[in-house]
Amino acid sequence: EYIRGKFVKQTGGRGQFGDCTINIEPFSKEQAEKLVRKYGSNIDRMYELAARYSHDAAAHGLPLDVLAMIVYAMEEEMTVRPIDFFNRRTGALLFDIAWVHQYKAPVIAFMAQHLQWSEEVTRQYRDELEQYIHEAVVPV
Repeated sequence: EYIRGKFVKQTGGRGQFGDCTINIEPFSKEQAEKLVRKYGSNIDRMYELAARYSHDAAAHGLPLDVLAMIVYAMEEEMTVRPIDFFNRRTGALLFDIAWVHQYKAPVIAFMAQHLQWSEEVTRQYRDELEQYIHEAVVPV
């Protein structure tokens, strides 16, 4: 999908306007806009990760933008546990709990494979995330 922008007035001169067309594949327009808002000048890195891990997205039942976010968090932001991703990186634990429920299992599965967790470690991190989810939704 391509996005065309031709609304930015250039300074000076005769009032010329910029005109550019950007290929946002492999992301949808909505995904690309969300990623640009979250990652700013690091958006090129998100496209690199999407290209490198595109086969893993389908294998784990994850949208490509979510998978790129996970890999970026692990490789660039020291994310090592699911709670790091769902709380620190995305804020979803506090602001989009439905999103956490939707993606917690495939995110854990991908992280377990990518970081080579044992079954015991995987279970511990799954239990830890479930405890944080409980604390986020059940009043004290």
